Amino acid sequence: MQCLTAPTREEVDTAHRRGKWLDIGIPSVKNLWRISPAKVILWALLGLSSIPLHLIWNSAIFDAISANEYYVFVVSSNFFEGARWNQTGTRADGVDWRLNNFQQNVTRTERMDNASAIAVYGKSYLTDRADILMVSYDLPDQKTNSSLLYYQLEDLPTGLYGDSRDAEEGHRWLCDGHDATVLSTSCDINRLEPSNLKFHGHAAKYFLSEQTDEQCELLFSKVIMIVVITCNCVKVVAMVGSLFVPQGNPLVTTGDAAASFLDLSDPNTQGRCLLARREVDKKTAKAAKRYRLHSIHWLSAVKLSLWFWCMGLCAIALGGSTVLLNMALYRVKTSSPSADLHALWLMGFGSVNSNALLNIGSNGKTVAATASHITLFILLANSPQLAFSFLYLLYNAIYTSMLQAAEWADFASQRKPLRVTFPKGKQRSTYFLQLPYRYGFPLMVASTVMHFLMSQSIFLVMIKRNPVTTNRSEMIEDAFVTCGYSIVPIIFAVALGGIMLLTLIMLGGLRRLPAGMPLMGSCSRVIAAACHRPEEDKDAARLPVQWGAVDDTEDREVGHCTFTSMEVTKPIEGRLYE
Repeated sequence: MQCLTAPTREEVDTAHRRGKWLDIGIPSVKNLWRISPAKVILWALLGLSSIPLHLIWNSAIFDAISANEYYVFVVSSNFFEGARWNQTGTRADGVDWRLNNFQQNVTRTERMDNASAIAVYGKSYLTDRADILMVSYDLPDQKTNSSLLYYQLEDLPTGLYGDSRDAEEGHRWLCDGHDATVLSTSCDINRLEPSNLKFHGHAAKYFLSEQTDEQCELLFSKVIMIVVITCNCVKVVAMVGSLFVPQGNPLVTTGDAAASFLDLSDPNTQGRCLLARREVDKKTAKAAKRYRLHSIHWLSAVKLSLWFWCMGLCAIALGGSTVLLNMALYRVKTSSPSADLHALWLMGFGSVNSNALLNIGSNGKTVAATASHITLFILLANSPQLAFSFLYLLYNAIYTSMLQAAEWADFASQRKPLRVTFPKGKQRSTYFLQLPYRYGFPLMVASTVMHFLMSQSIFLVMIKRNPVTTNRSEMIEDAFVTCGYSIVPIIFAVALGGIMLLTLIMLGGLRRLPAGMPLMGSCSRVIAAACHRPEEDKDAARLPVQWGAVDDTEDREVGHCTFTSMEVTKPIEGRLYE
């Protein structure tokens, strides 16, 4: 896309004749108003086709987990001795067969102690477990002579109500025997004492847990894949089309522009060899100007509008992420007051947890997993990816502006060949990433890690509910969909974003450009003004060059500075140059 916005020499000359200037060497929206319509269309196709890819490609293939609702049964110690139970009111919801299953198929269950029961059934969603039977020390009920002392249905937690009862729906029974003043208003699994485990006033001797096959699905969205394929086809067409659209000789880098102006100087900038970008912006350029030696910070090379957009959006992104992180931590603390960093890590890295689901449904209701709802949550889950990609473009443009300004300023102190797109003579080739590798590769790595962290921070969650029925083999399924979030990746993402922003600010604010040359700042007029070589130096563009004063003798009232392959001297402080 940067190549498409790179202007040709003819487009630059046209802009200069009209008193305007174009960006050289950086991705530029400004240039779109001055380049050919065909390149603008291709640029728009590439840019617009990227938006759906960032929003949906990450969720074209997603998984759905099946979570089981289950019964908790409390039975007397003689249950497995053939003791009977009171069946009144139990046939309709399948309790009868479930108890028969435990009594007659005890070998198909797993025996657990209190600690194991808390560890297994204290999870948000049960995927490989079903009913659990608690064998107590108590005898059958004296009034009914029933070995079934109590039973309760544990509903599937939805996590969509926004308070602590969401996550506790699936394991609130584990906290029944604990002191309410210690547990506050929530059921904090991390603070449970296995020795105090009771349910409905009955102490546990041991547990029997029904094991089930874990069921999950890998789902594929045909519509999303069609959109992805279509967008990629548009990109291919645009890239192939760019090979056939007449582009002239695009000035992709500052070296390309300098080489072009050294071969054929720009009459519109004649006599303004000390022209700086600030003077162009303020339209205060003078023909002859006194040379002043001063050093400026790297950040001065970046356009103010670029800094404004990048810093403003970074502040919004980091501020918003920090607020959401605090809200997530508050919710976790509400449901688990003793949660510490270790507990947060145990919640998983990008794992589904009922304490960490977005409250999107109206009136606290779950959102059915319809095609429209799935699409809505896919867009919501991937919107940070799009936002970061846009921020990265601004971030990269700032680095490019600062580094090319630094390389440009180096020509005042050392002689070296120009860095161009297609080298000739002793010219050097451009960087593969348009940045020096010591900056380009760390930026790519940081971007890749950030995209990964974002994918683990907020993600699509589809849970298929397995409600209890009269026979588990006849289970029906319904599903709900929302977005889940994971606190640990959010913390890492906020930290990485802060480091990237701080590094950019420190690099721009602490490092200074070598003193000697006027600030270029990607401005085509400044580049052109610095490239009025001596007439006899016809091959300067293809040879090592340096910027400085030529023929700077005392008998000349006004001197001249330029890029040239000939010998140059350092400009004299306070002397007029044109």
